[in-house]
Amino acid sequence: MSENQPPQGQYPQQGQYPPQGQYPPQGQYPPQGYHQGPPPKKKHTVRNVLLILLAVFILFIGGCMALLGGAANEVDKAIKKEQANDKPLEVSLGKAFTHDGYKVDGGWTLARDFGNSPTIKGLHVTNTQKSDSGSSGRTALLTFRFYKGSENLAEISCNGKELQQGESSTMDCFSTDKFPAGYDTIKVADMF
Repeated sequence: MSENQPPQGQYPQQGQYPPQGQYPPQGQYPPQGYHQGPPPKKKHTVRNVLLILLAVFILFIGGCMALLGGAANEVDKAIKKEQANDKPLEVSLGKAFTHDGYKVDGGWTLARDFGNSPTIKGLHVTNTQKSDSGSSGRTALLTFRFYKGSENLAEISCNGKELQQGESSTMDCFSTDKFPAGYDTIKVADMF
């Protein structure tokens, strides 16, 4: 009989173990009272901090892009509005019209000034648009062009006083061109 085997009929009862060094050989059963639990969970603090910083960075960049996109959209709208105002408007001599936020009353006439230069008499405007700069008003600056076909015969520049929304004034006009005899079209545009 081997040394580690208990004598026949002397098997240990269920739940009991023989003394140290006897059956079963040492190491086959874990020591009593020792229970091995799950391995400890790893803490990923550095990884989590880096992920949070990455998320904040992405949100920051996204917010900046949205802000820039909104600003670019507003600039684009302002440019398109200004371009629409700068487009020459065909008008009829003496008839009322509206251009660039100004209402021009009817009754204006083409006349001769010093040395056969053309001018416009009786030009009266009303500012119908609120000023962009807040308290300061707007000054009407209009250019009247007289065409024969596609030929520009004369330009007359007219300027008014600074007007708040709802205010009106007469305009002074001048030109150094010759009187536009034989014109067939009049167009008005912003001076600048």
